[in-house]
Amino acid sequence: MKHVRLFSLQFQPQPQGCTALYYRGSASAENGALSFRQGETVSFDTYFNLFSHAKYAKYCDVTAVTLTLRGCGKFRAALYHQPEKGAPLLLSEHIFTDTLSAAQDLSFLPQKGFVYFTLTSLSGGQLLFGAWEAQTPFVSPVKLGVVICTYHRETFVKENLARIRTALDSEPSRKEKLHFFVVDNAKSLALPAADFYTVLPNENLGGSGGFTRGIMEVCRQTSFTHFLLMDDDIFFRFETLEKTVSLFSILSPRYASAAVGGAMLVLDEPCRQHEQGARFTGAEILARHADLPLEDTASLLRNERENDSNFCGWWYCAMPVSAAKKFGLPMPFFIKADDVEYGIRCIKDLIFLNGIGIWHQDFTKKTSAPLEYYTSRNEQIVNAMHFKRRRIQSCRRLLRRTFRQLTLKKYESAELVLRAYRDFLQGTAFLRNADTQKLHAEICKSGEKILSKEELFNLCGLSESAFLQKLRKDRGKASFFKRAFAVFENFLPRFLFRKKLCIVDDACSHTQFYLLRKTVIRYNRQSQSGTVCCLDAKRRAKIKRQAFALAFKLFFLYPKLRRDYSENYRSVCSEEHWNASLFSKE
Repeated sequence: MKHVRLFSLQFQPQPQGCTALYYRGSASAENGALSFRQGETVSFDTYFNLFSHAKYAKYCDVTAVTLTLRGCGKFRAALYHQPEKGAPLLLSEHIFTDTLSAAQDLSFLPQKGFVYFTLTSLSGGQLLFGAWEAQTPFVSPVKLGVVICTYHRETFVKENLARIRTALDSEPSRKEKLHFFVVDNAKSLALPAADFYTVLPNENLGGSGGFTRGIMEVCRQTSFTHFLLMDDDIFFRFETLEKTVSLFSILSPRYASAAVGGAMLVLDEPCRQHEQGARFTGAEILARHADLPLEDTASLLRNERENDSNFCGWWYCAMPVSAAKKFGLPMPFFIKADDVEYGIRCIKDLIFLNGIGIWHQDFTKKTSAPLEYYTSRNEQIVNAMHFKRRRIQSCRRLLRRTFRQLTLKKYESAELVLRAYRDFLQGTAFLRNADTQKLHAEICKSGEKILSKEELFNLCGLSESAFLQKLRKDRGKASFFKRAFAVFENFLPRFLFRKKLCIVDDACSHTQFYLLRKTVIRYNRQSQSGTVCCLDAKRRAKIKRQAFALAFKLFFLYPKLRRDYSENYRSVCSEEHWNASLFSKE
């Protein structure tokens, strides 16, 4: 048995507005410490500081824990178990001066809920340090290669690396367990040399190519045991990386090949969890533990429950190097669904813990015509590779996607959906032979024309305030009747459509505002730009004919395609294929 630190407590709330994720109470956080007045009590039943006893017992065989605290003053610490239902159960109480090392047996607790502690100052003082520690039978050496893929986001990368440098300088021994590989798809990132990161200028083959280049670099160096894939435009705590490394080091042999996923929290609403993993069903992606207010105990308890996620987004997904050696590299999808496919292919056990999460901008509100192409094509490839008997569903999906874009009067997007399915119909040969960069350039040129806010205001003859007052937003899920009519309206003649202009928030996910409208303006408040969508009956009719013909072809070719993708995918995710793509111009 070896004594290990599972993770350190965090007292300094970052980013702003999320103190409830760290502690509850009136103590003040200063320079990484908590300052107490006499009689003040702080509770640590929080996202970053609670102890997930059931998951540590399951994955690491840890059934006892030691709470270590160091500070200045006299305190009373009380350990509790928070069950899924009912009041907390007091486990033990300890009065101490300056330091505490309190061991607690947890083997008798139900494998639900979580353990936490409260701290009451009896004299006034400071809490300087805290950690959850344990005796564990399994300790393995871990070195994590952190792969960050970036494209023209120098500010985000530099800020993240600056925070990492500060953490490493405060405890240089941390460098032995981590190294960062910054894959620069734009070849424009100028960074000074440092011993904790390596910058890899890379051909722009999208996120798929960037992350694959990083995985390859990690796997080529025998000192690394795991790799972690991270987005560039995120905010994260260095302690999250340490918690991940510690977890990997004490996994029981049964779970030695497990992956660790990070929840996505919303940067604009830092206490809201967007998701903790997700499941692709073959028809749709279902976020797990979605839209949770993490300041609520009920949300933390929900996070403690296991979920049926079969992948984790590459904003934070860590896997053993052995997975890449056994299952191969990611598919050359450029963007979209690469994390879905790789998760389904490589991950058997996916671990999520409260406290392992990052903040990300809310990308769910971003829509564009190129995304329609990549999402449509790549989801169908994942279906063919990993799901059986999807022929009818795939045809239905094709028609649904196309008719949705027709209702939105986004004909460029509808045509890109059809192009995506045509490319899918070419099988793995398309992925082997396609010039990815040239294809991406063509797709980007096929999108709708983007107008500035001034151009939109002039087009409408409205002032900015009047324009924004007319901006319509989501009202919740549309009724079945409205969703069905959204498809049916594409068979109605032009004279039934109204001329009155409608202005819709670009983040609006429903088609109800577009029904029987000749002109709709989609406005993106973040970019302060938008597009004008106008009814084009002739173009609509042509796209409908093409969609039905393509669905007919897909129905008959699908069995052959499924065999091709499921049997020949390794030829396009092999190291040989990726080397030819990544280093062809060298």
